[in-house]
Amino acid sequence: MNHNPQEMQSGFEMNFHTYQFLKNSLFQPQLPQPGDAKKLFIMRGKVNGRIERNLPEIRVALEPFGFHFLTTDGLTVQQEADLFGNAEVVIAVHGAALHNLLFSRPGTKVVEIFPYDYFESSNYVIANHSTCEYFYLIGEPLPQGPVGTSFVDRNRTDVIVNLEKLLRLCRQAGII
Repeated sequence: MNHNPQEMQSGFEMNFHTYQFLKNSLFQPQLPQPGDAKKLFIMRGKVNGRIERNLPEIRVALEPFGFHFLTTDGLTVQQEADLFGNAEVVIAVHGAALHNLLFSRPGTKVVEIFPYDYFESSNYVIANHSTCEYFYLIGEPLPQGPVGTSFVDRNRTDVIVNLEKLLRLCRQAGII
């Protein structure tokens, strides 16, 4: 995969002091409650792009390992803080919901899934500041292929997750 370094820049900058300010100024996760989901797959929800095209197959593959599938649509900031702050594992397609890694505990395992031929580092930066264990997976090429599309267009491209690669990554990361 060829990436132009300028294309990989998201314009997202967060130094550690900014991270600490936000983490200490915003909502704090409440203590976990019995039955709180520990393994999360955050679905894309009501969006216009980067849809998980094989979501039913992803569910079949991950639910036996205790994953809960949900979106952050309609949640309050406090609910999102609680969700991410009490999770042990978060898997999600690249998107703004992963900015909630700000609330994650150290050691939370994160798998971010990107569309084919796309990578952007903003969620890695937050995961790194939160001392999460960060992993990523690039999706498969789409049948029609986004030939000649711009970087912005590739950011909106739907995702096909290779289940074999996802499960292998989860095993290697100690997630399953």
